[in-house]
Amino acid sequence: MSNDISWILACKPLIREADRFSALMGELTASVQTNEPETHSYVWYLAPDGSRCEIYASFTGNAGALFHLNRLKEDGIEPFRKVLEPTSLAVYGHASRELKGLLHELFLPPVLLQTVGGFVRP
Repeated sequence: MSNDISWILACKPLIREADRFSALMGELTASVQTNEPETHSYVWYLAPDGSRCEIYASFTGNAGALFHLNRLKEDGIEPFRKVLEPTSLAVYGHASRELKGLLHELFLPPVLLQTVGGFVRP
């Protein structure tokens, strides 16, 4: 099995202005894609009625996930918090103590799910 770490962060949008939501999503997505080579996936989903947003992120191990979160922390998480309120966080893989702590600090206490089988195609 791989050492990849992934999560789904579910959030409640705090705004209804599509422009502000799209601006935040576009800014964060472009920054992650440009500056985080250890991020495999970073995809935002939005319910048709705008009532729920889910962000799927996948990283090369704990180091890639920590790099992502530390960048978010250093750049300032307040713009994110003004637009989205985290409601649940499911983490997949063997998250380190440091990663669990940082996820809790920035979002919520994570629900941890360990890999027990399956495969990932390259």
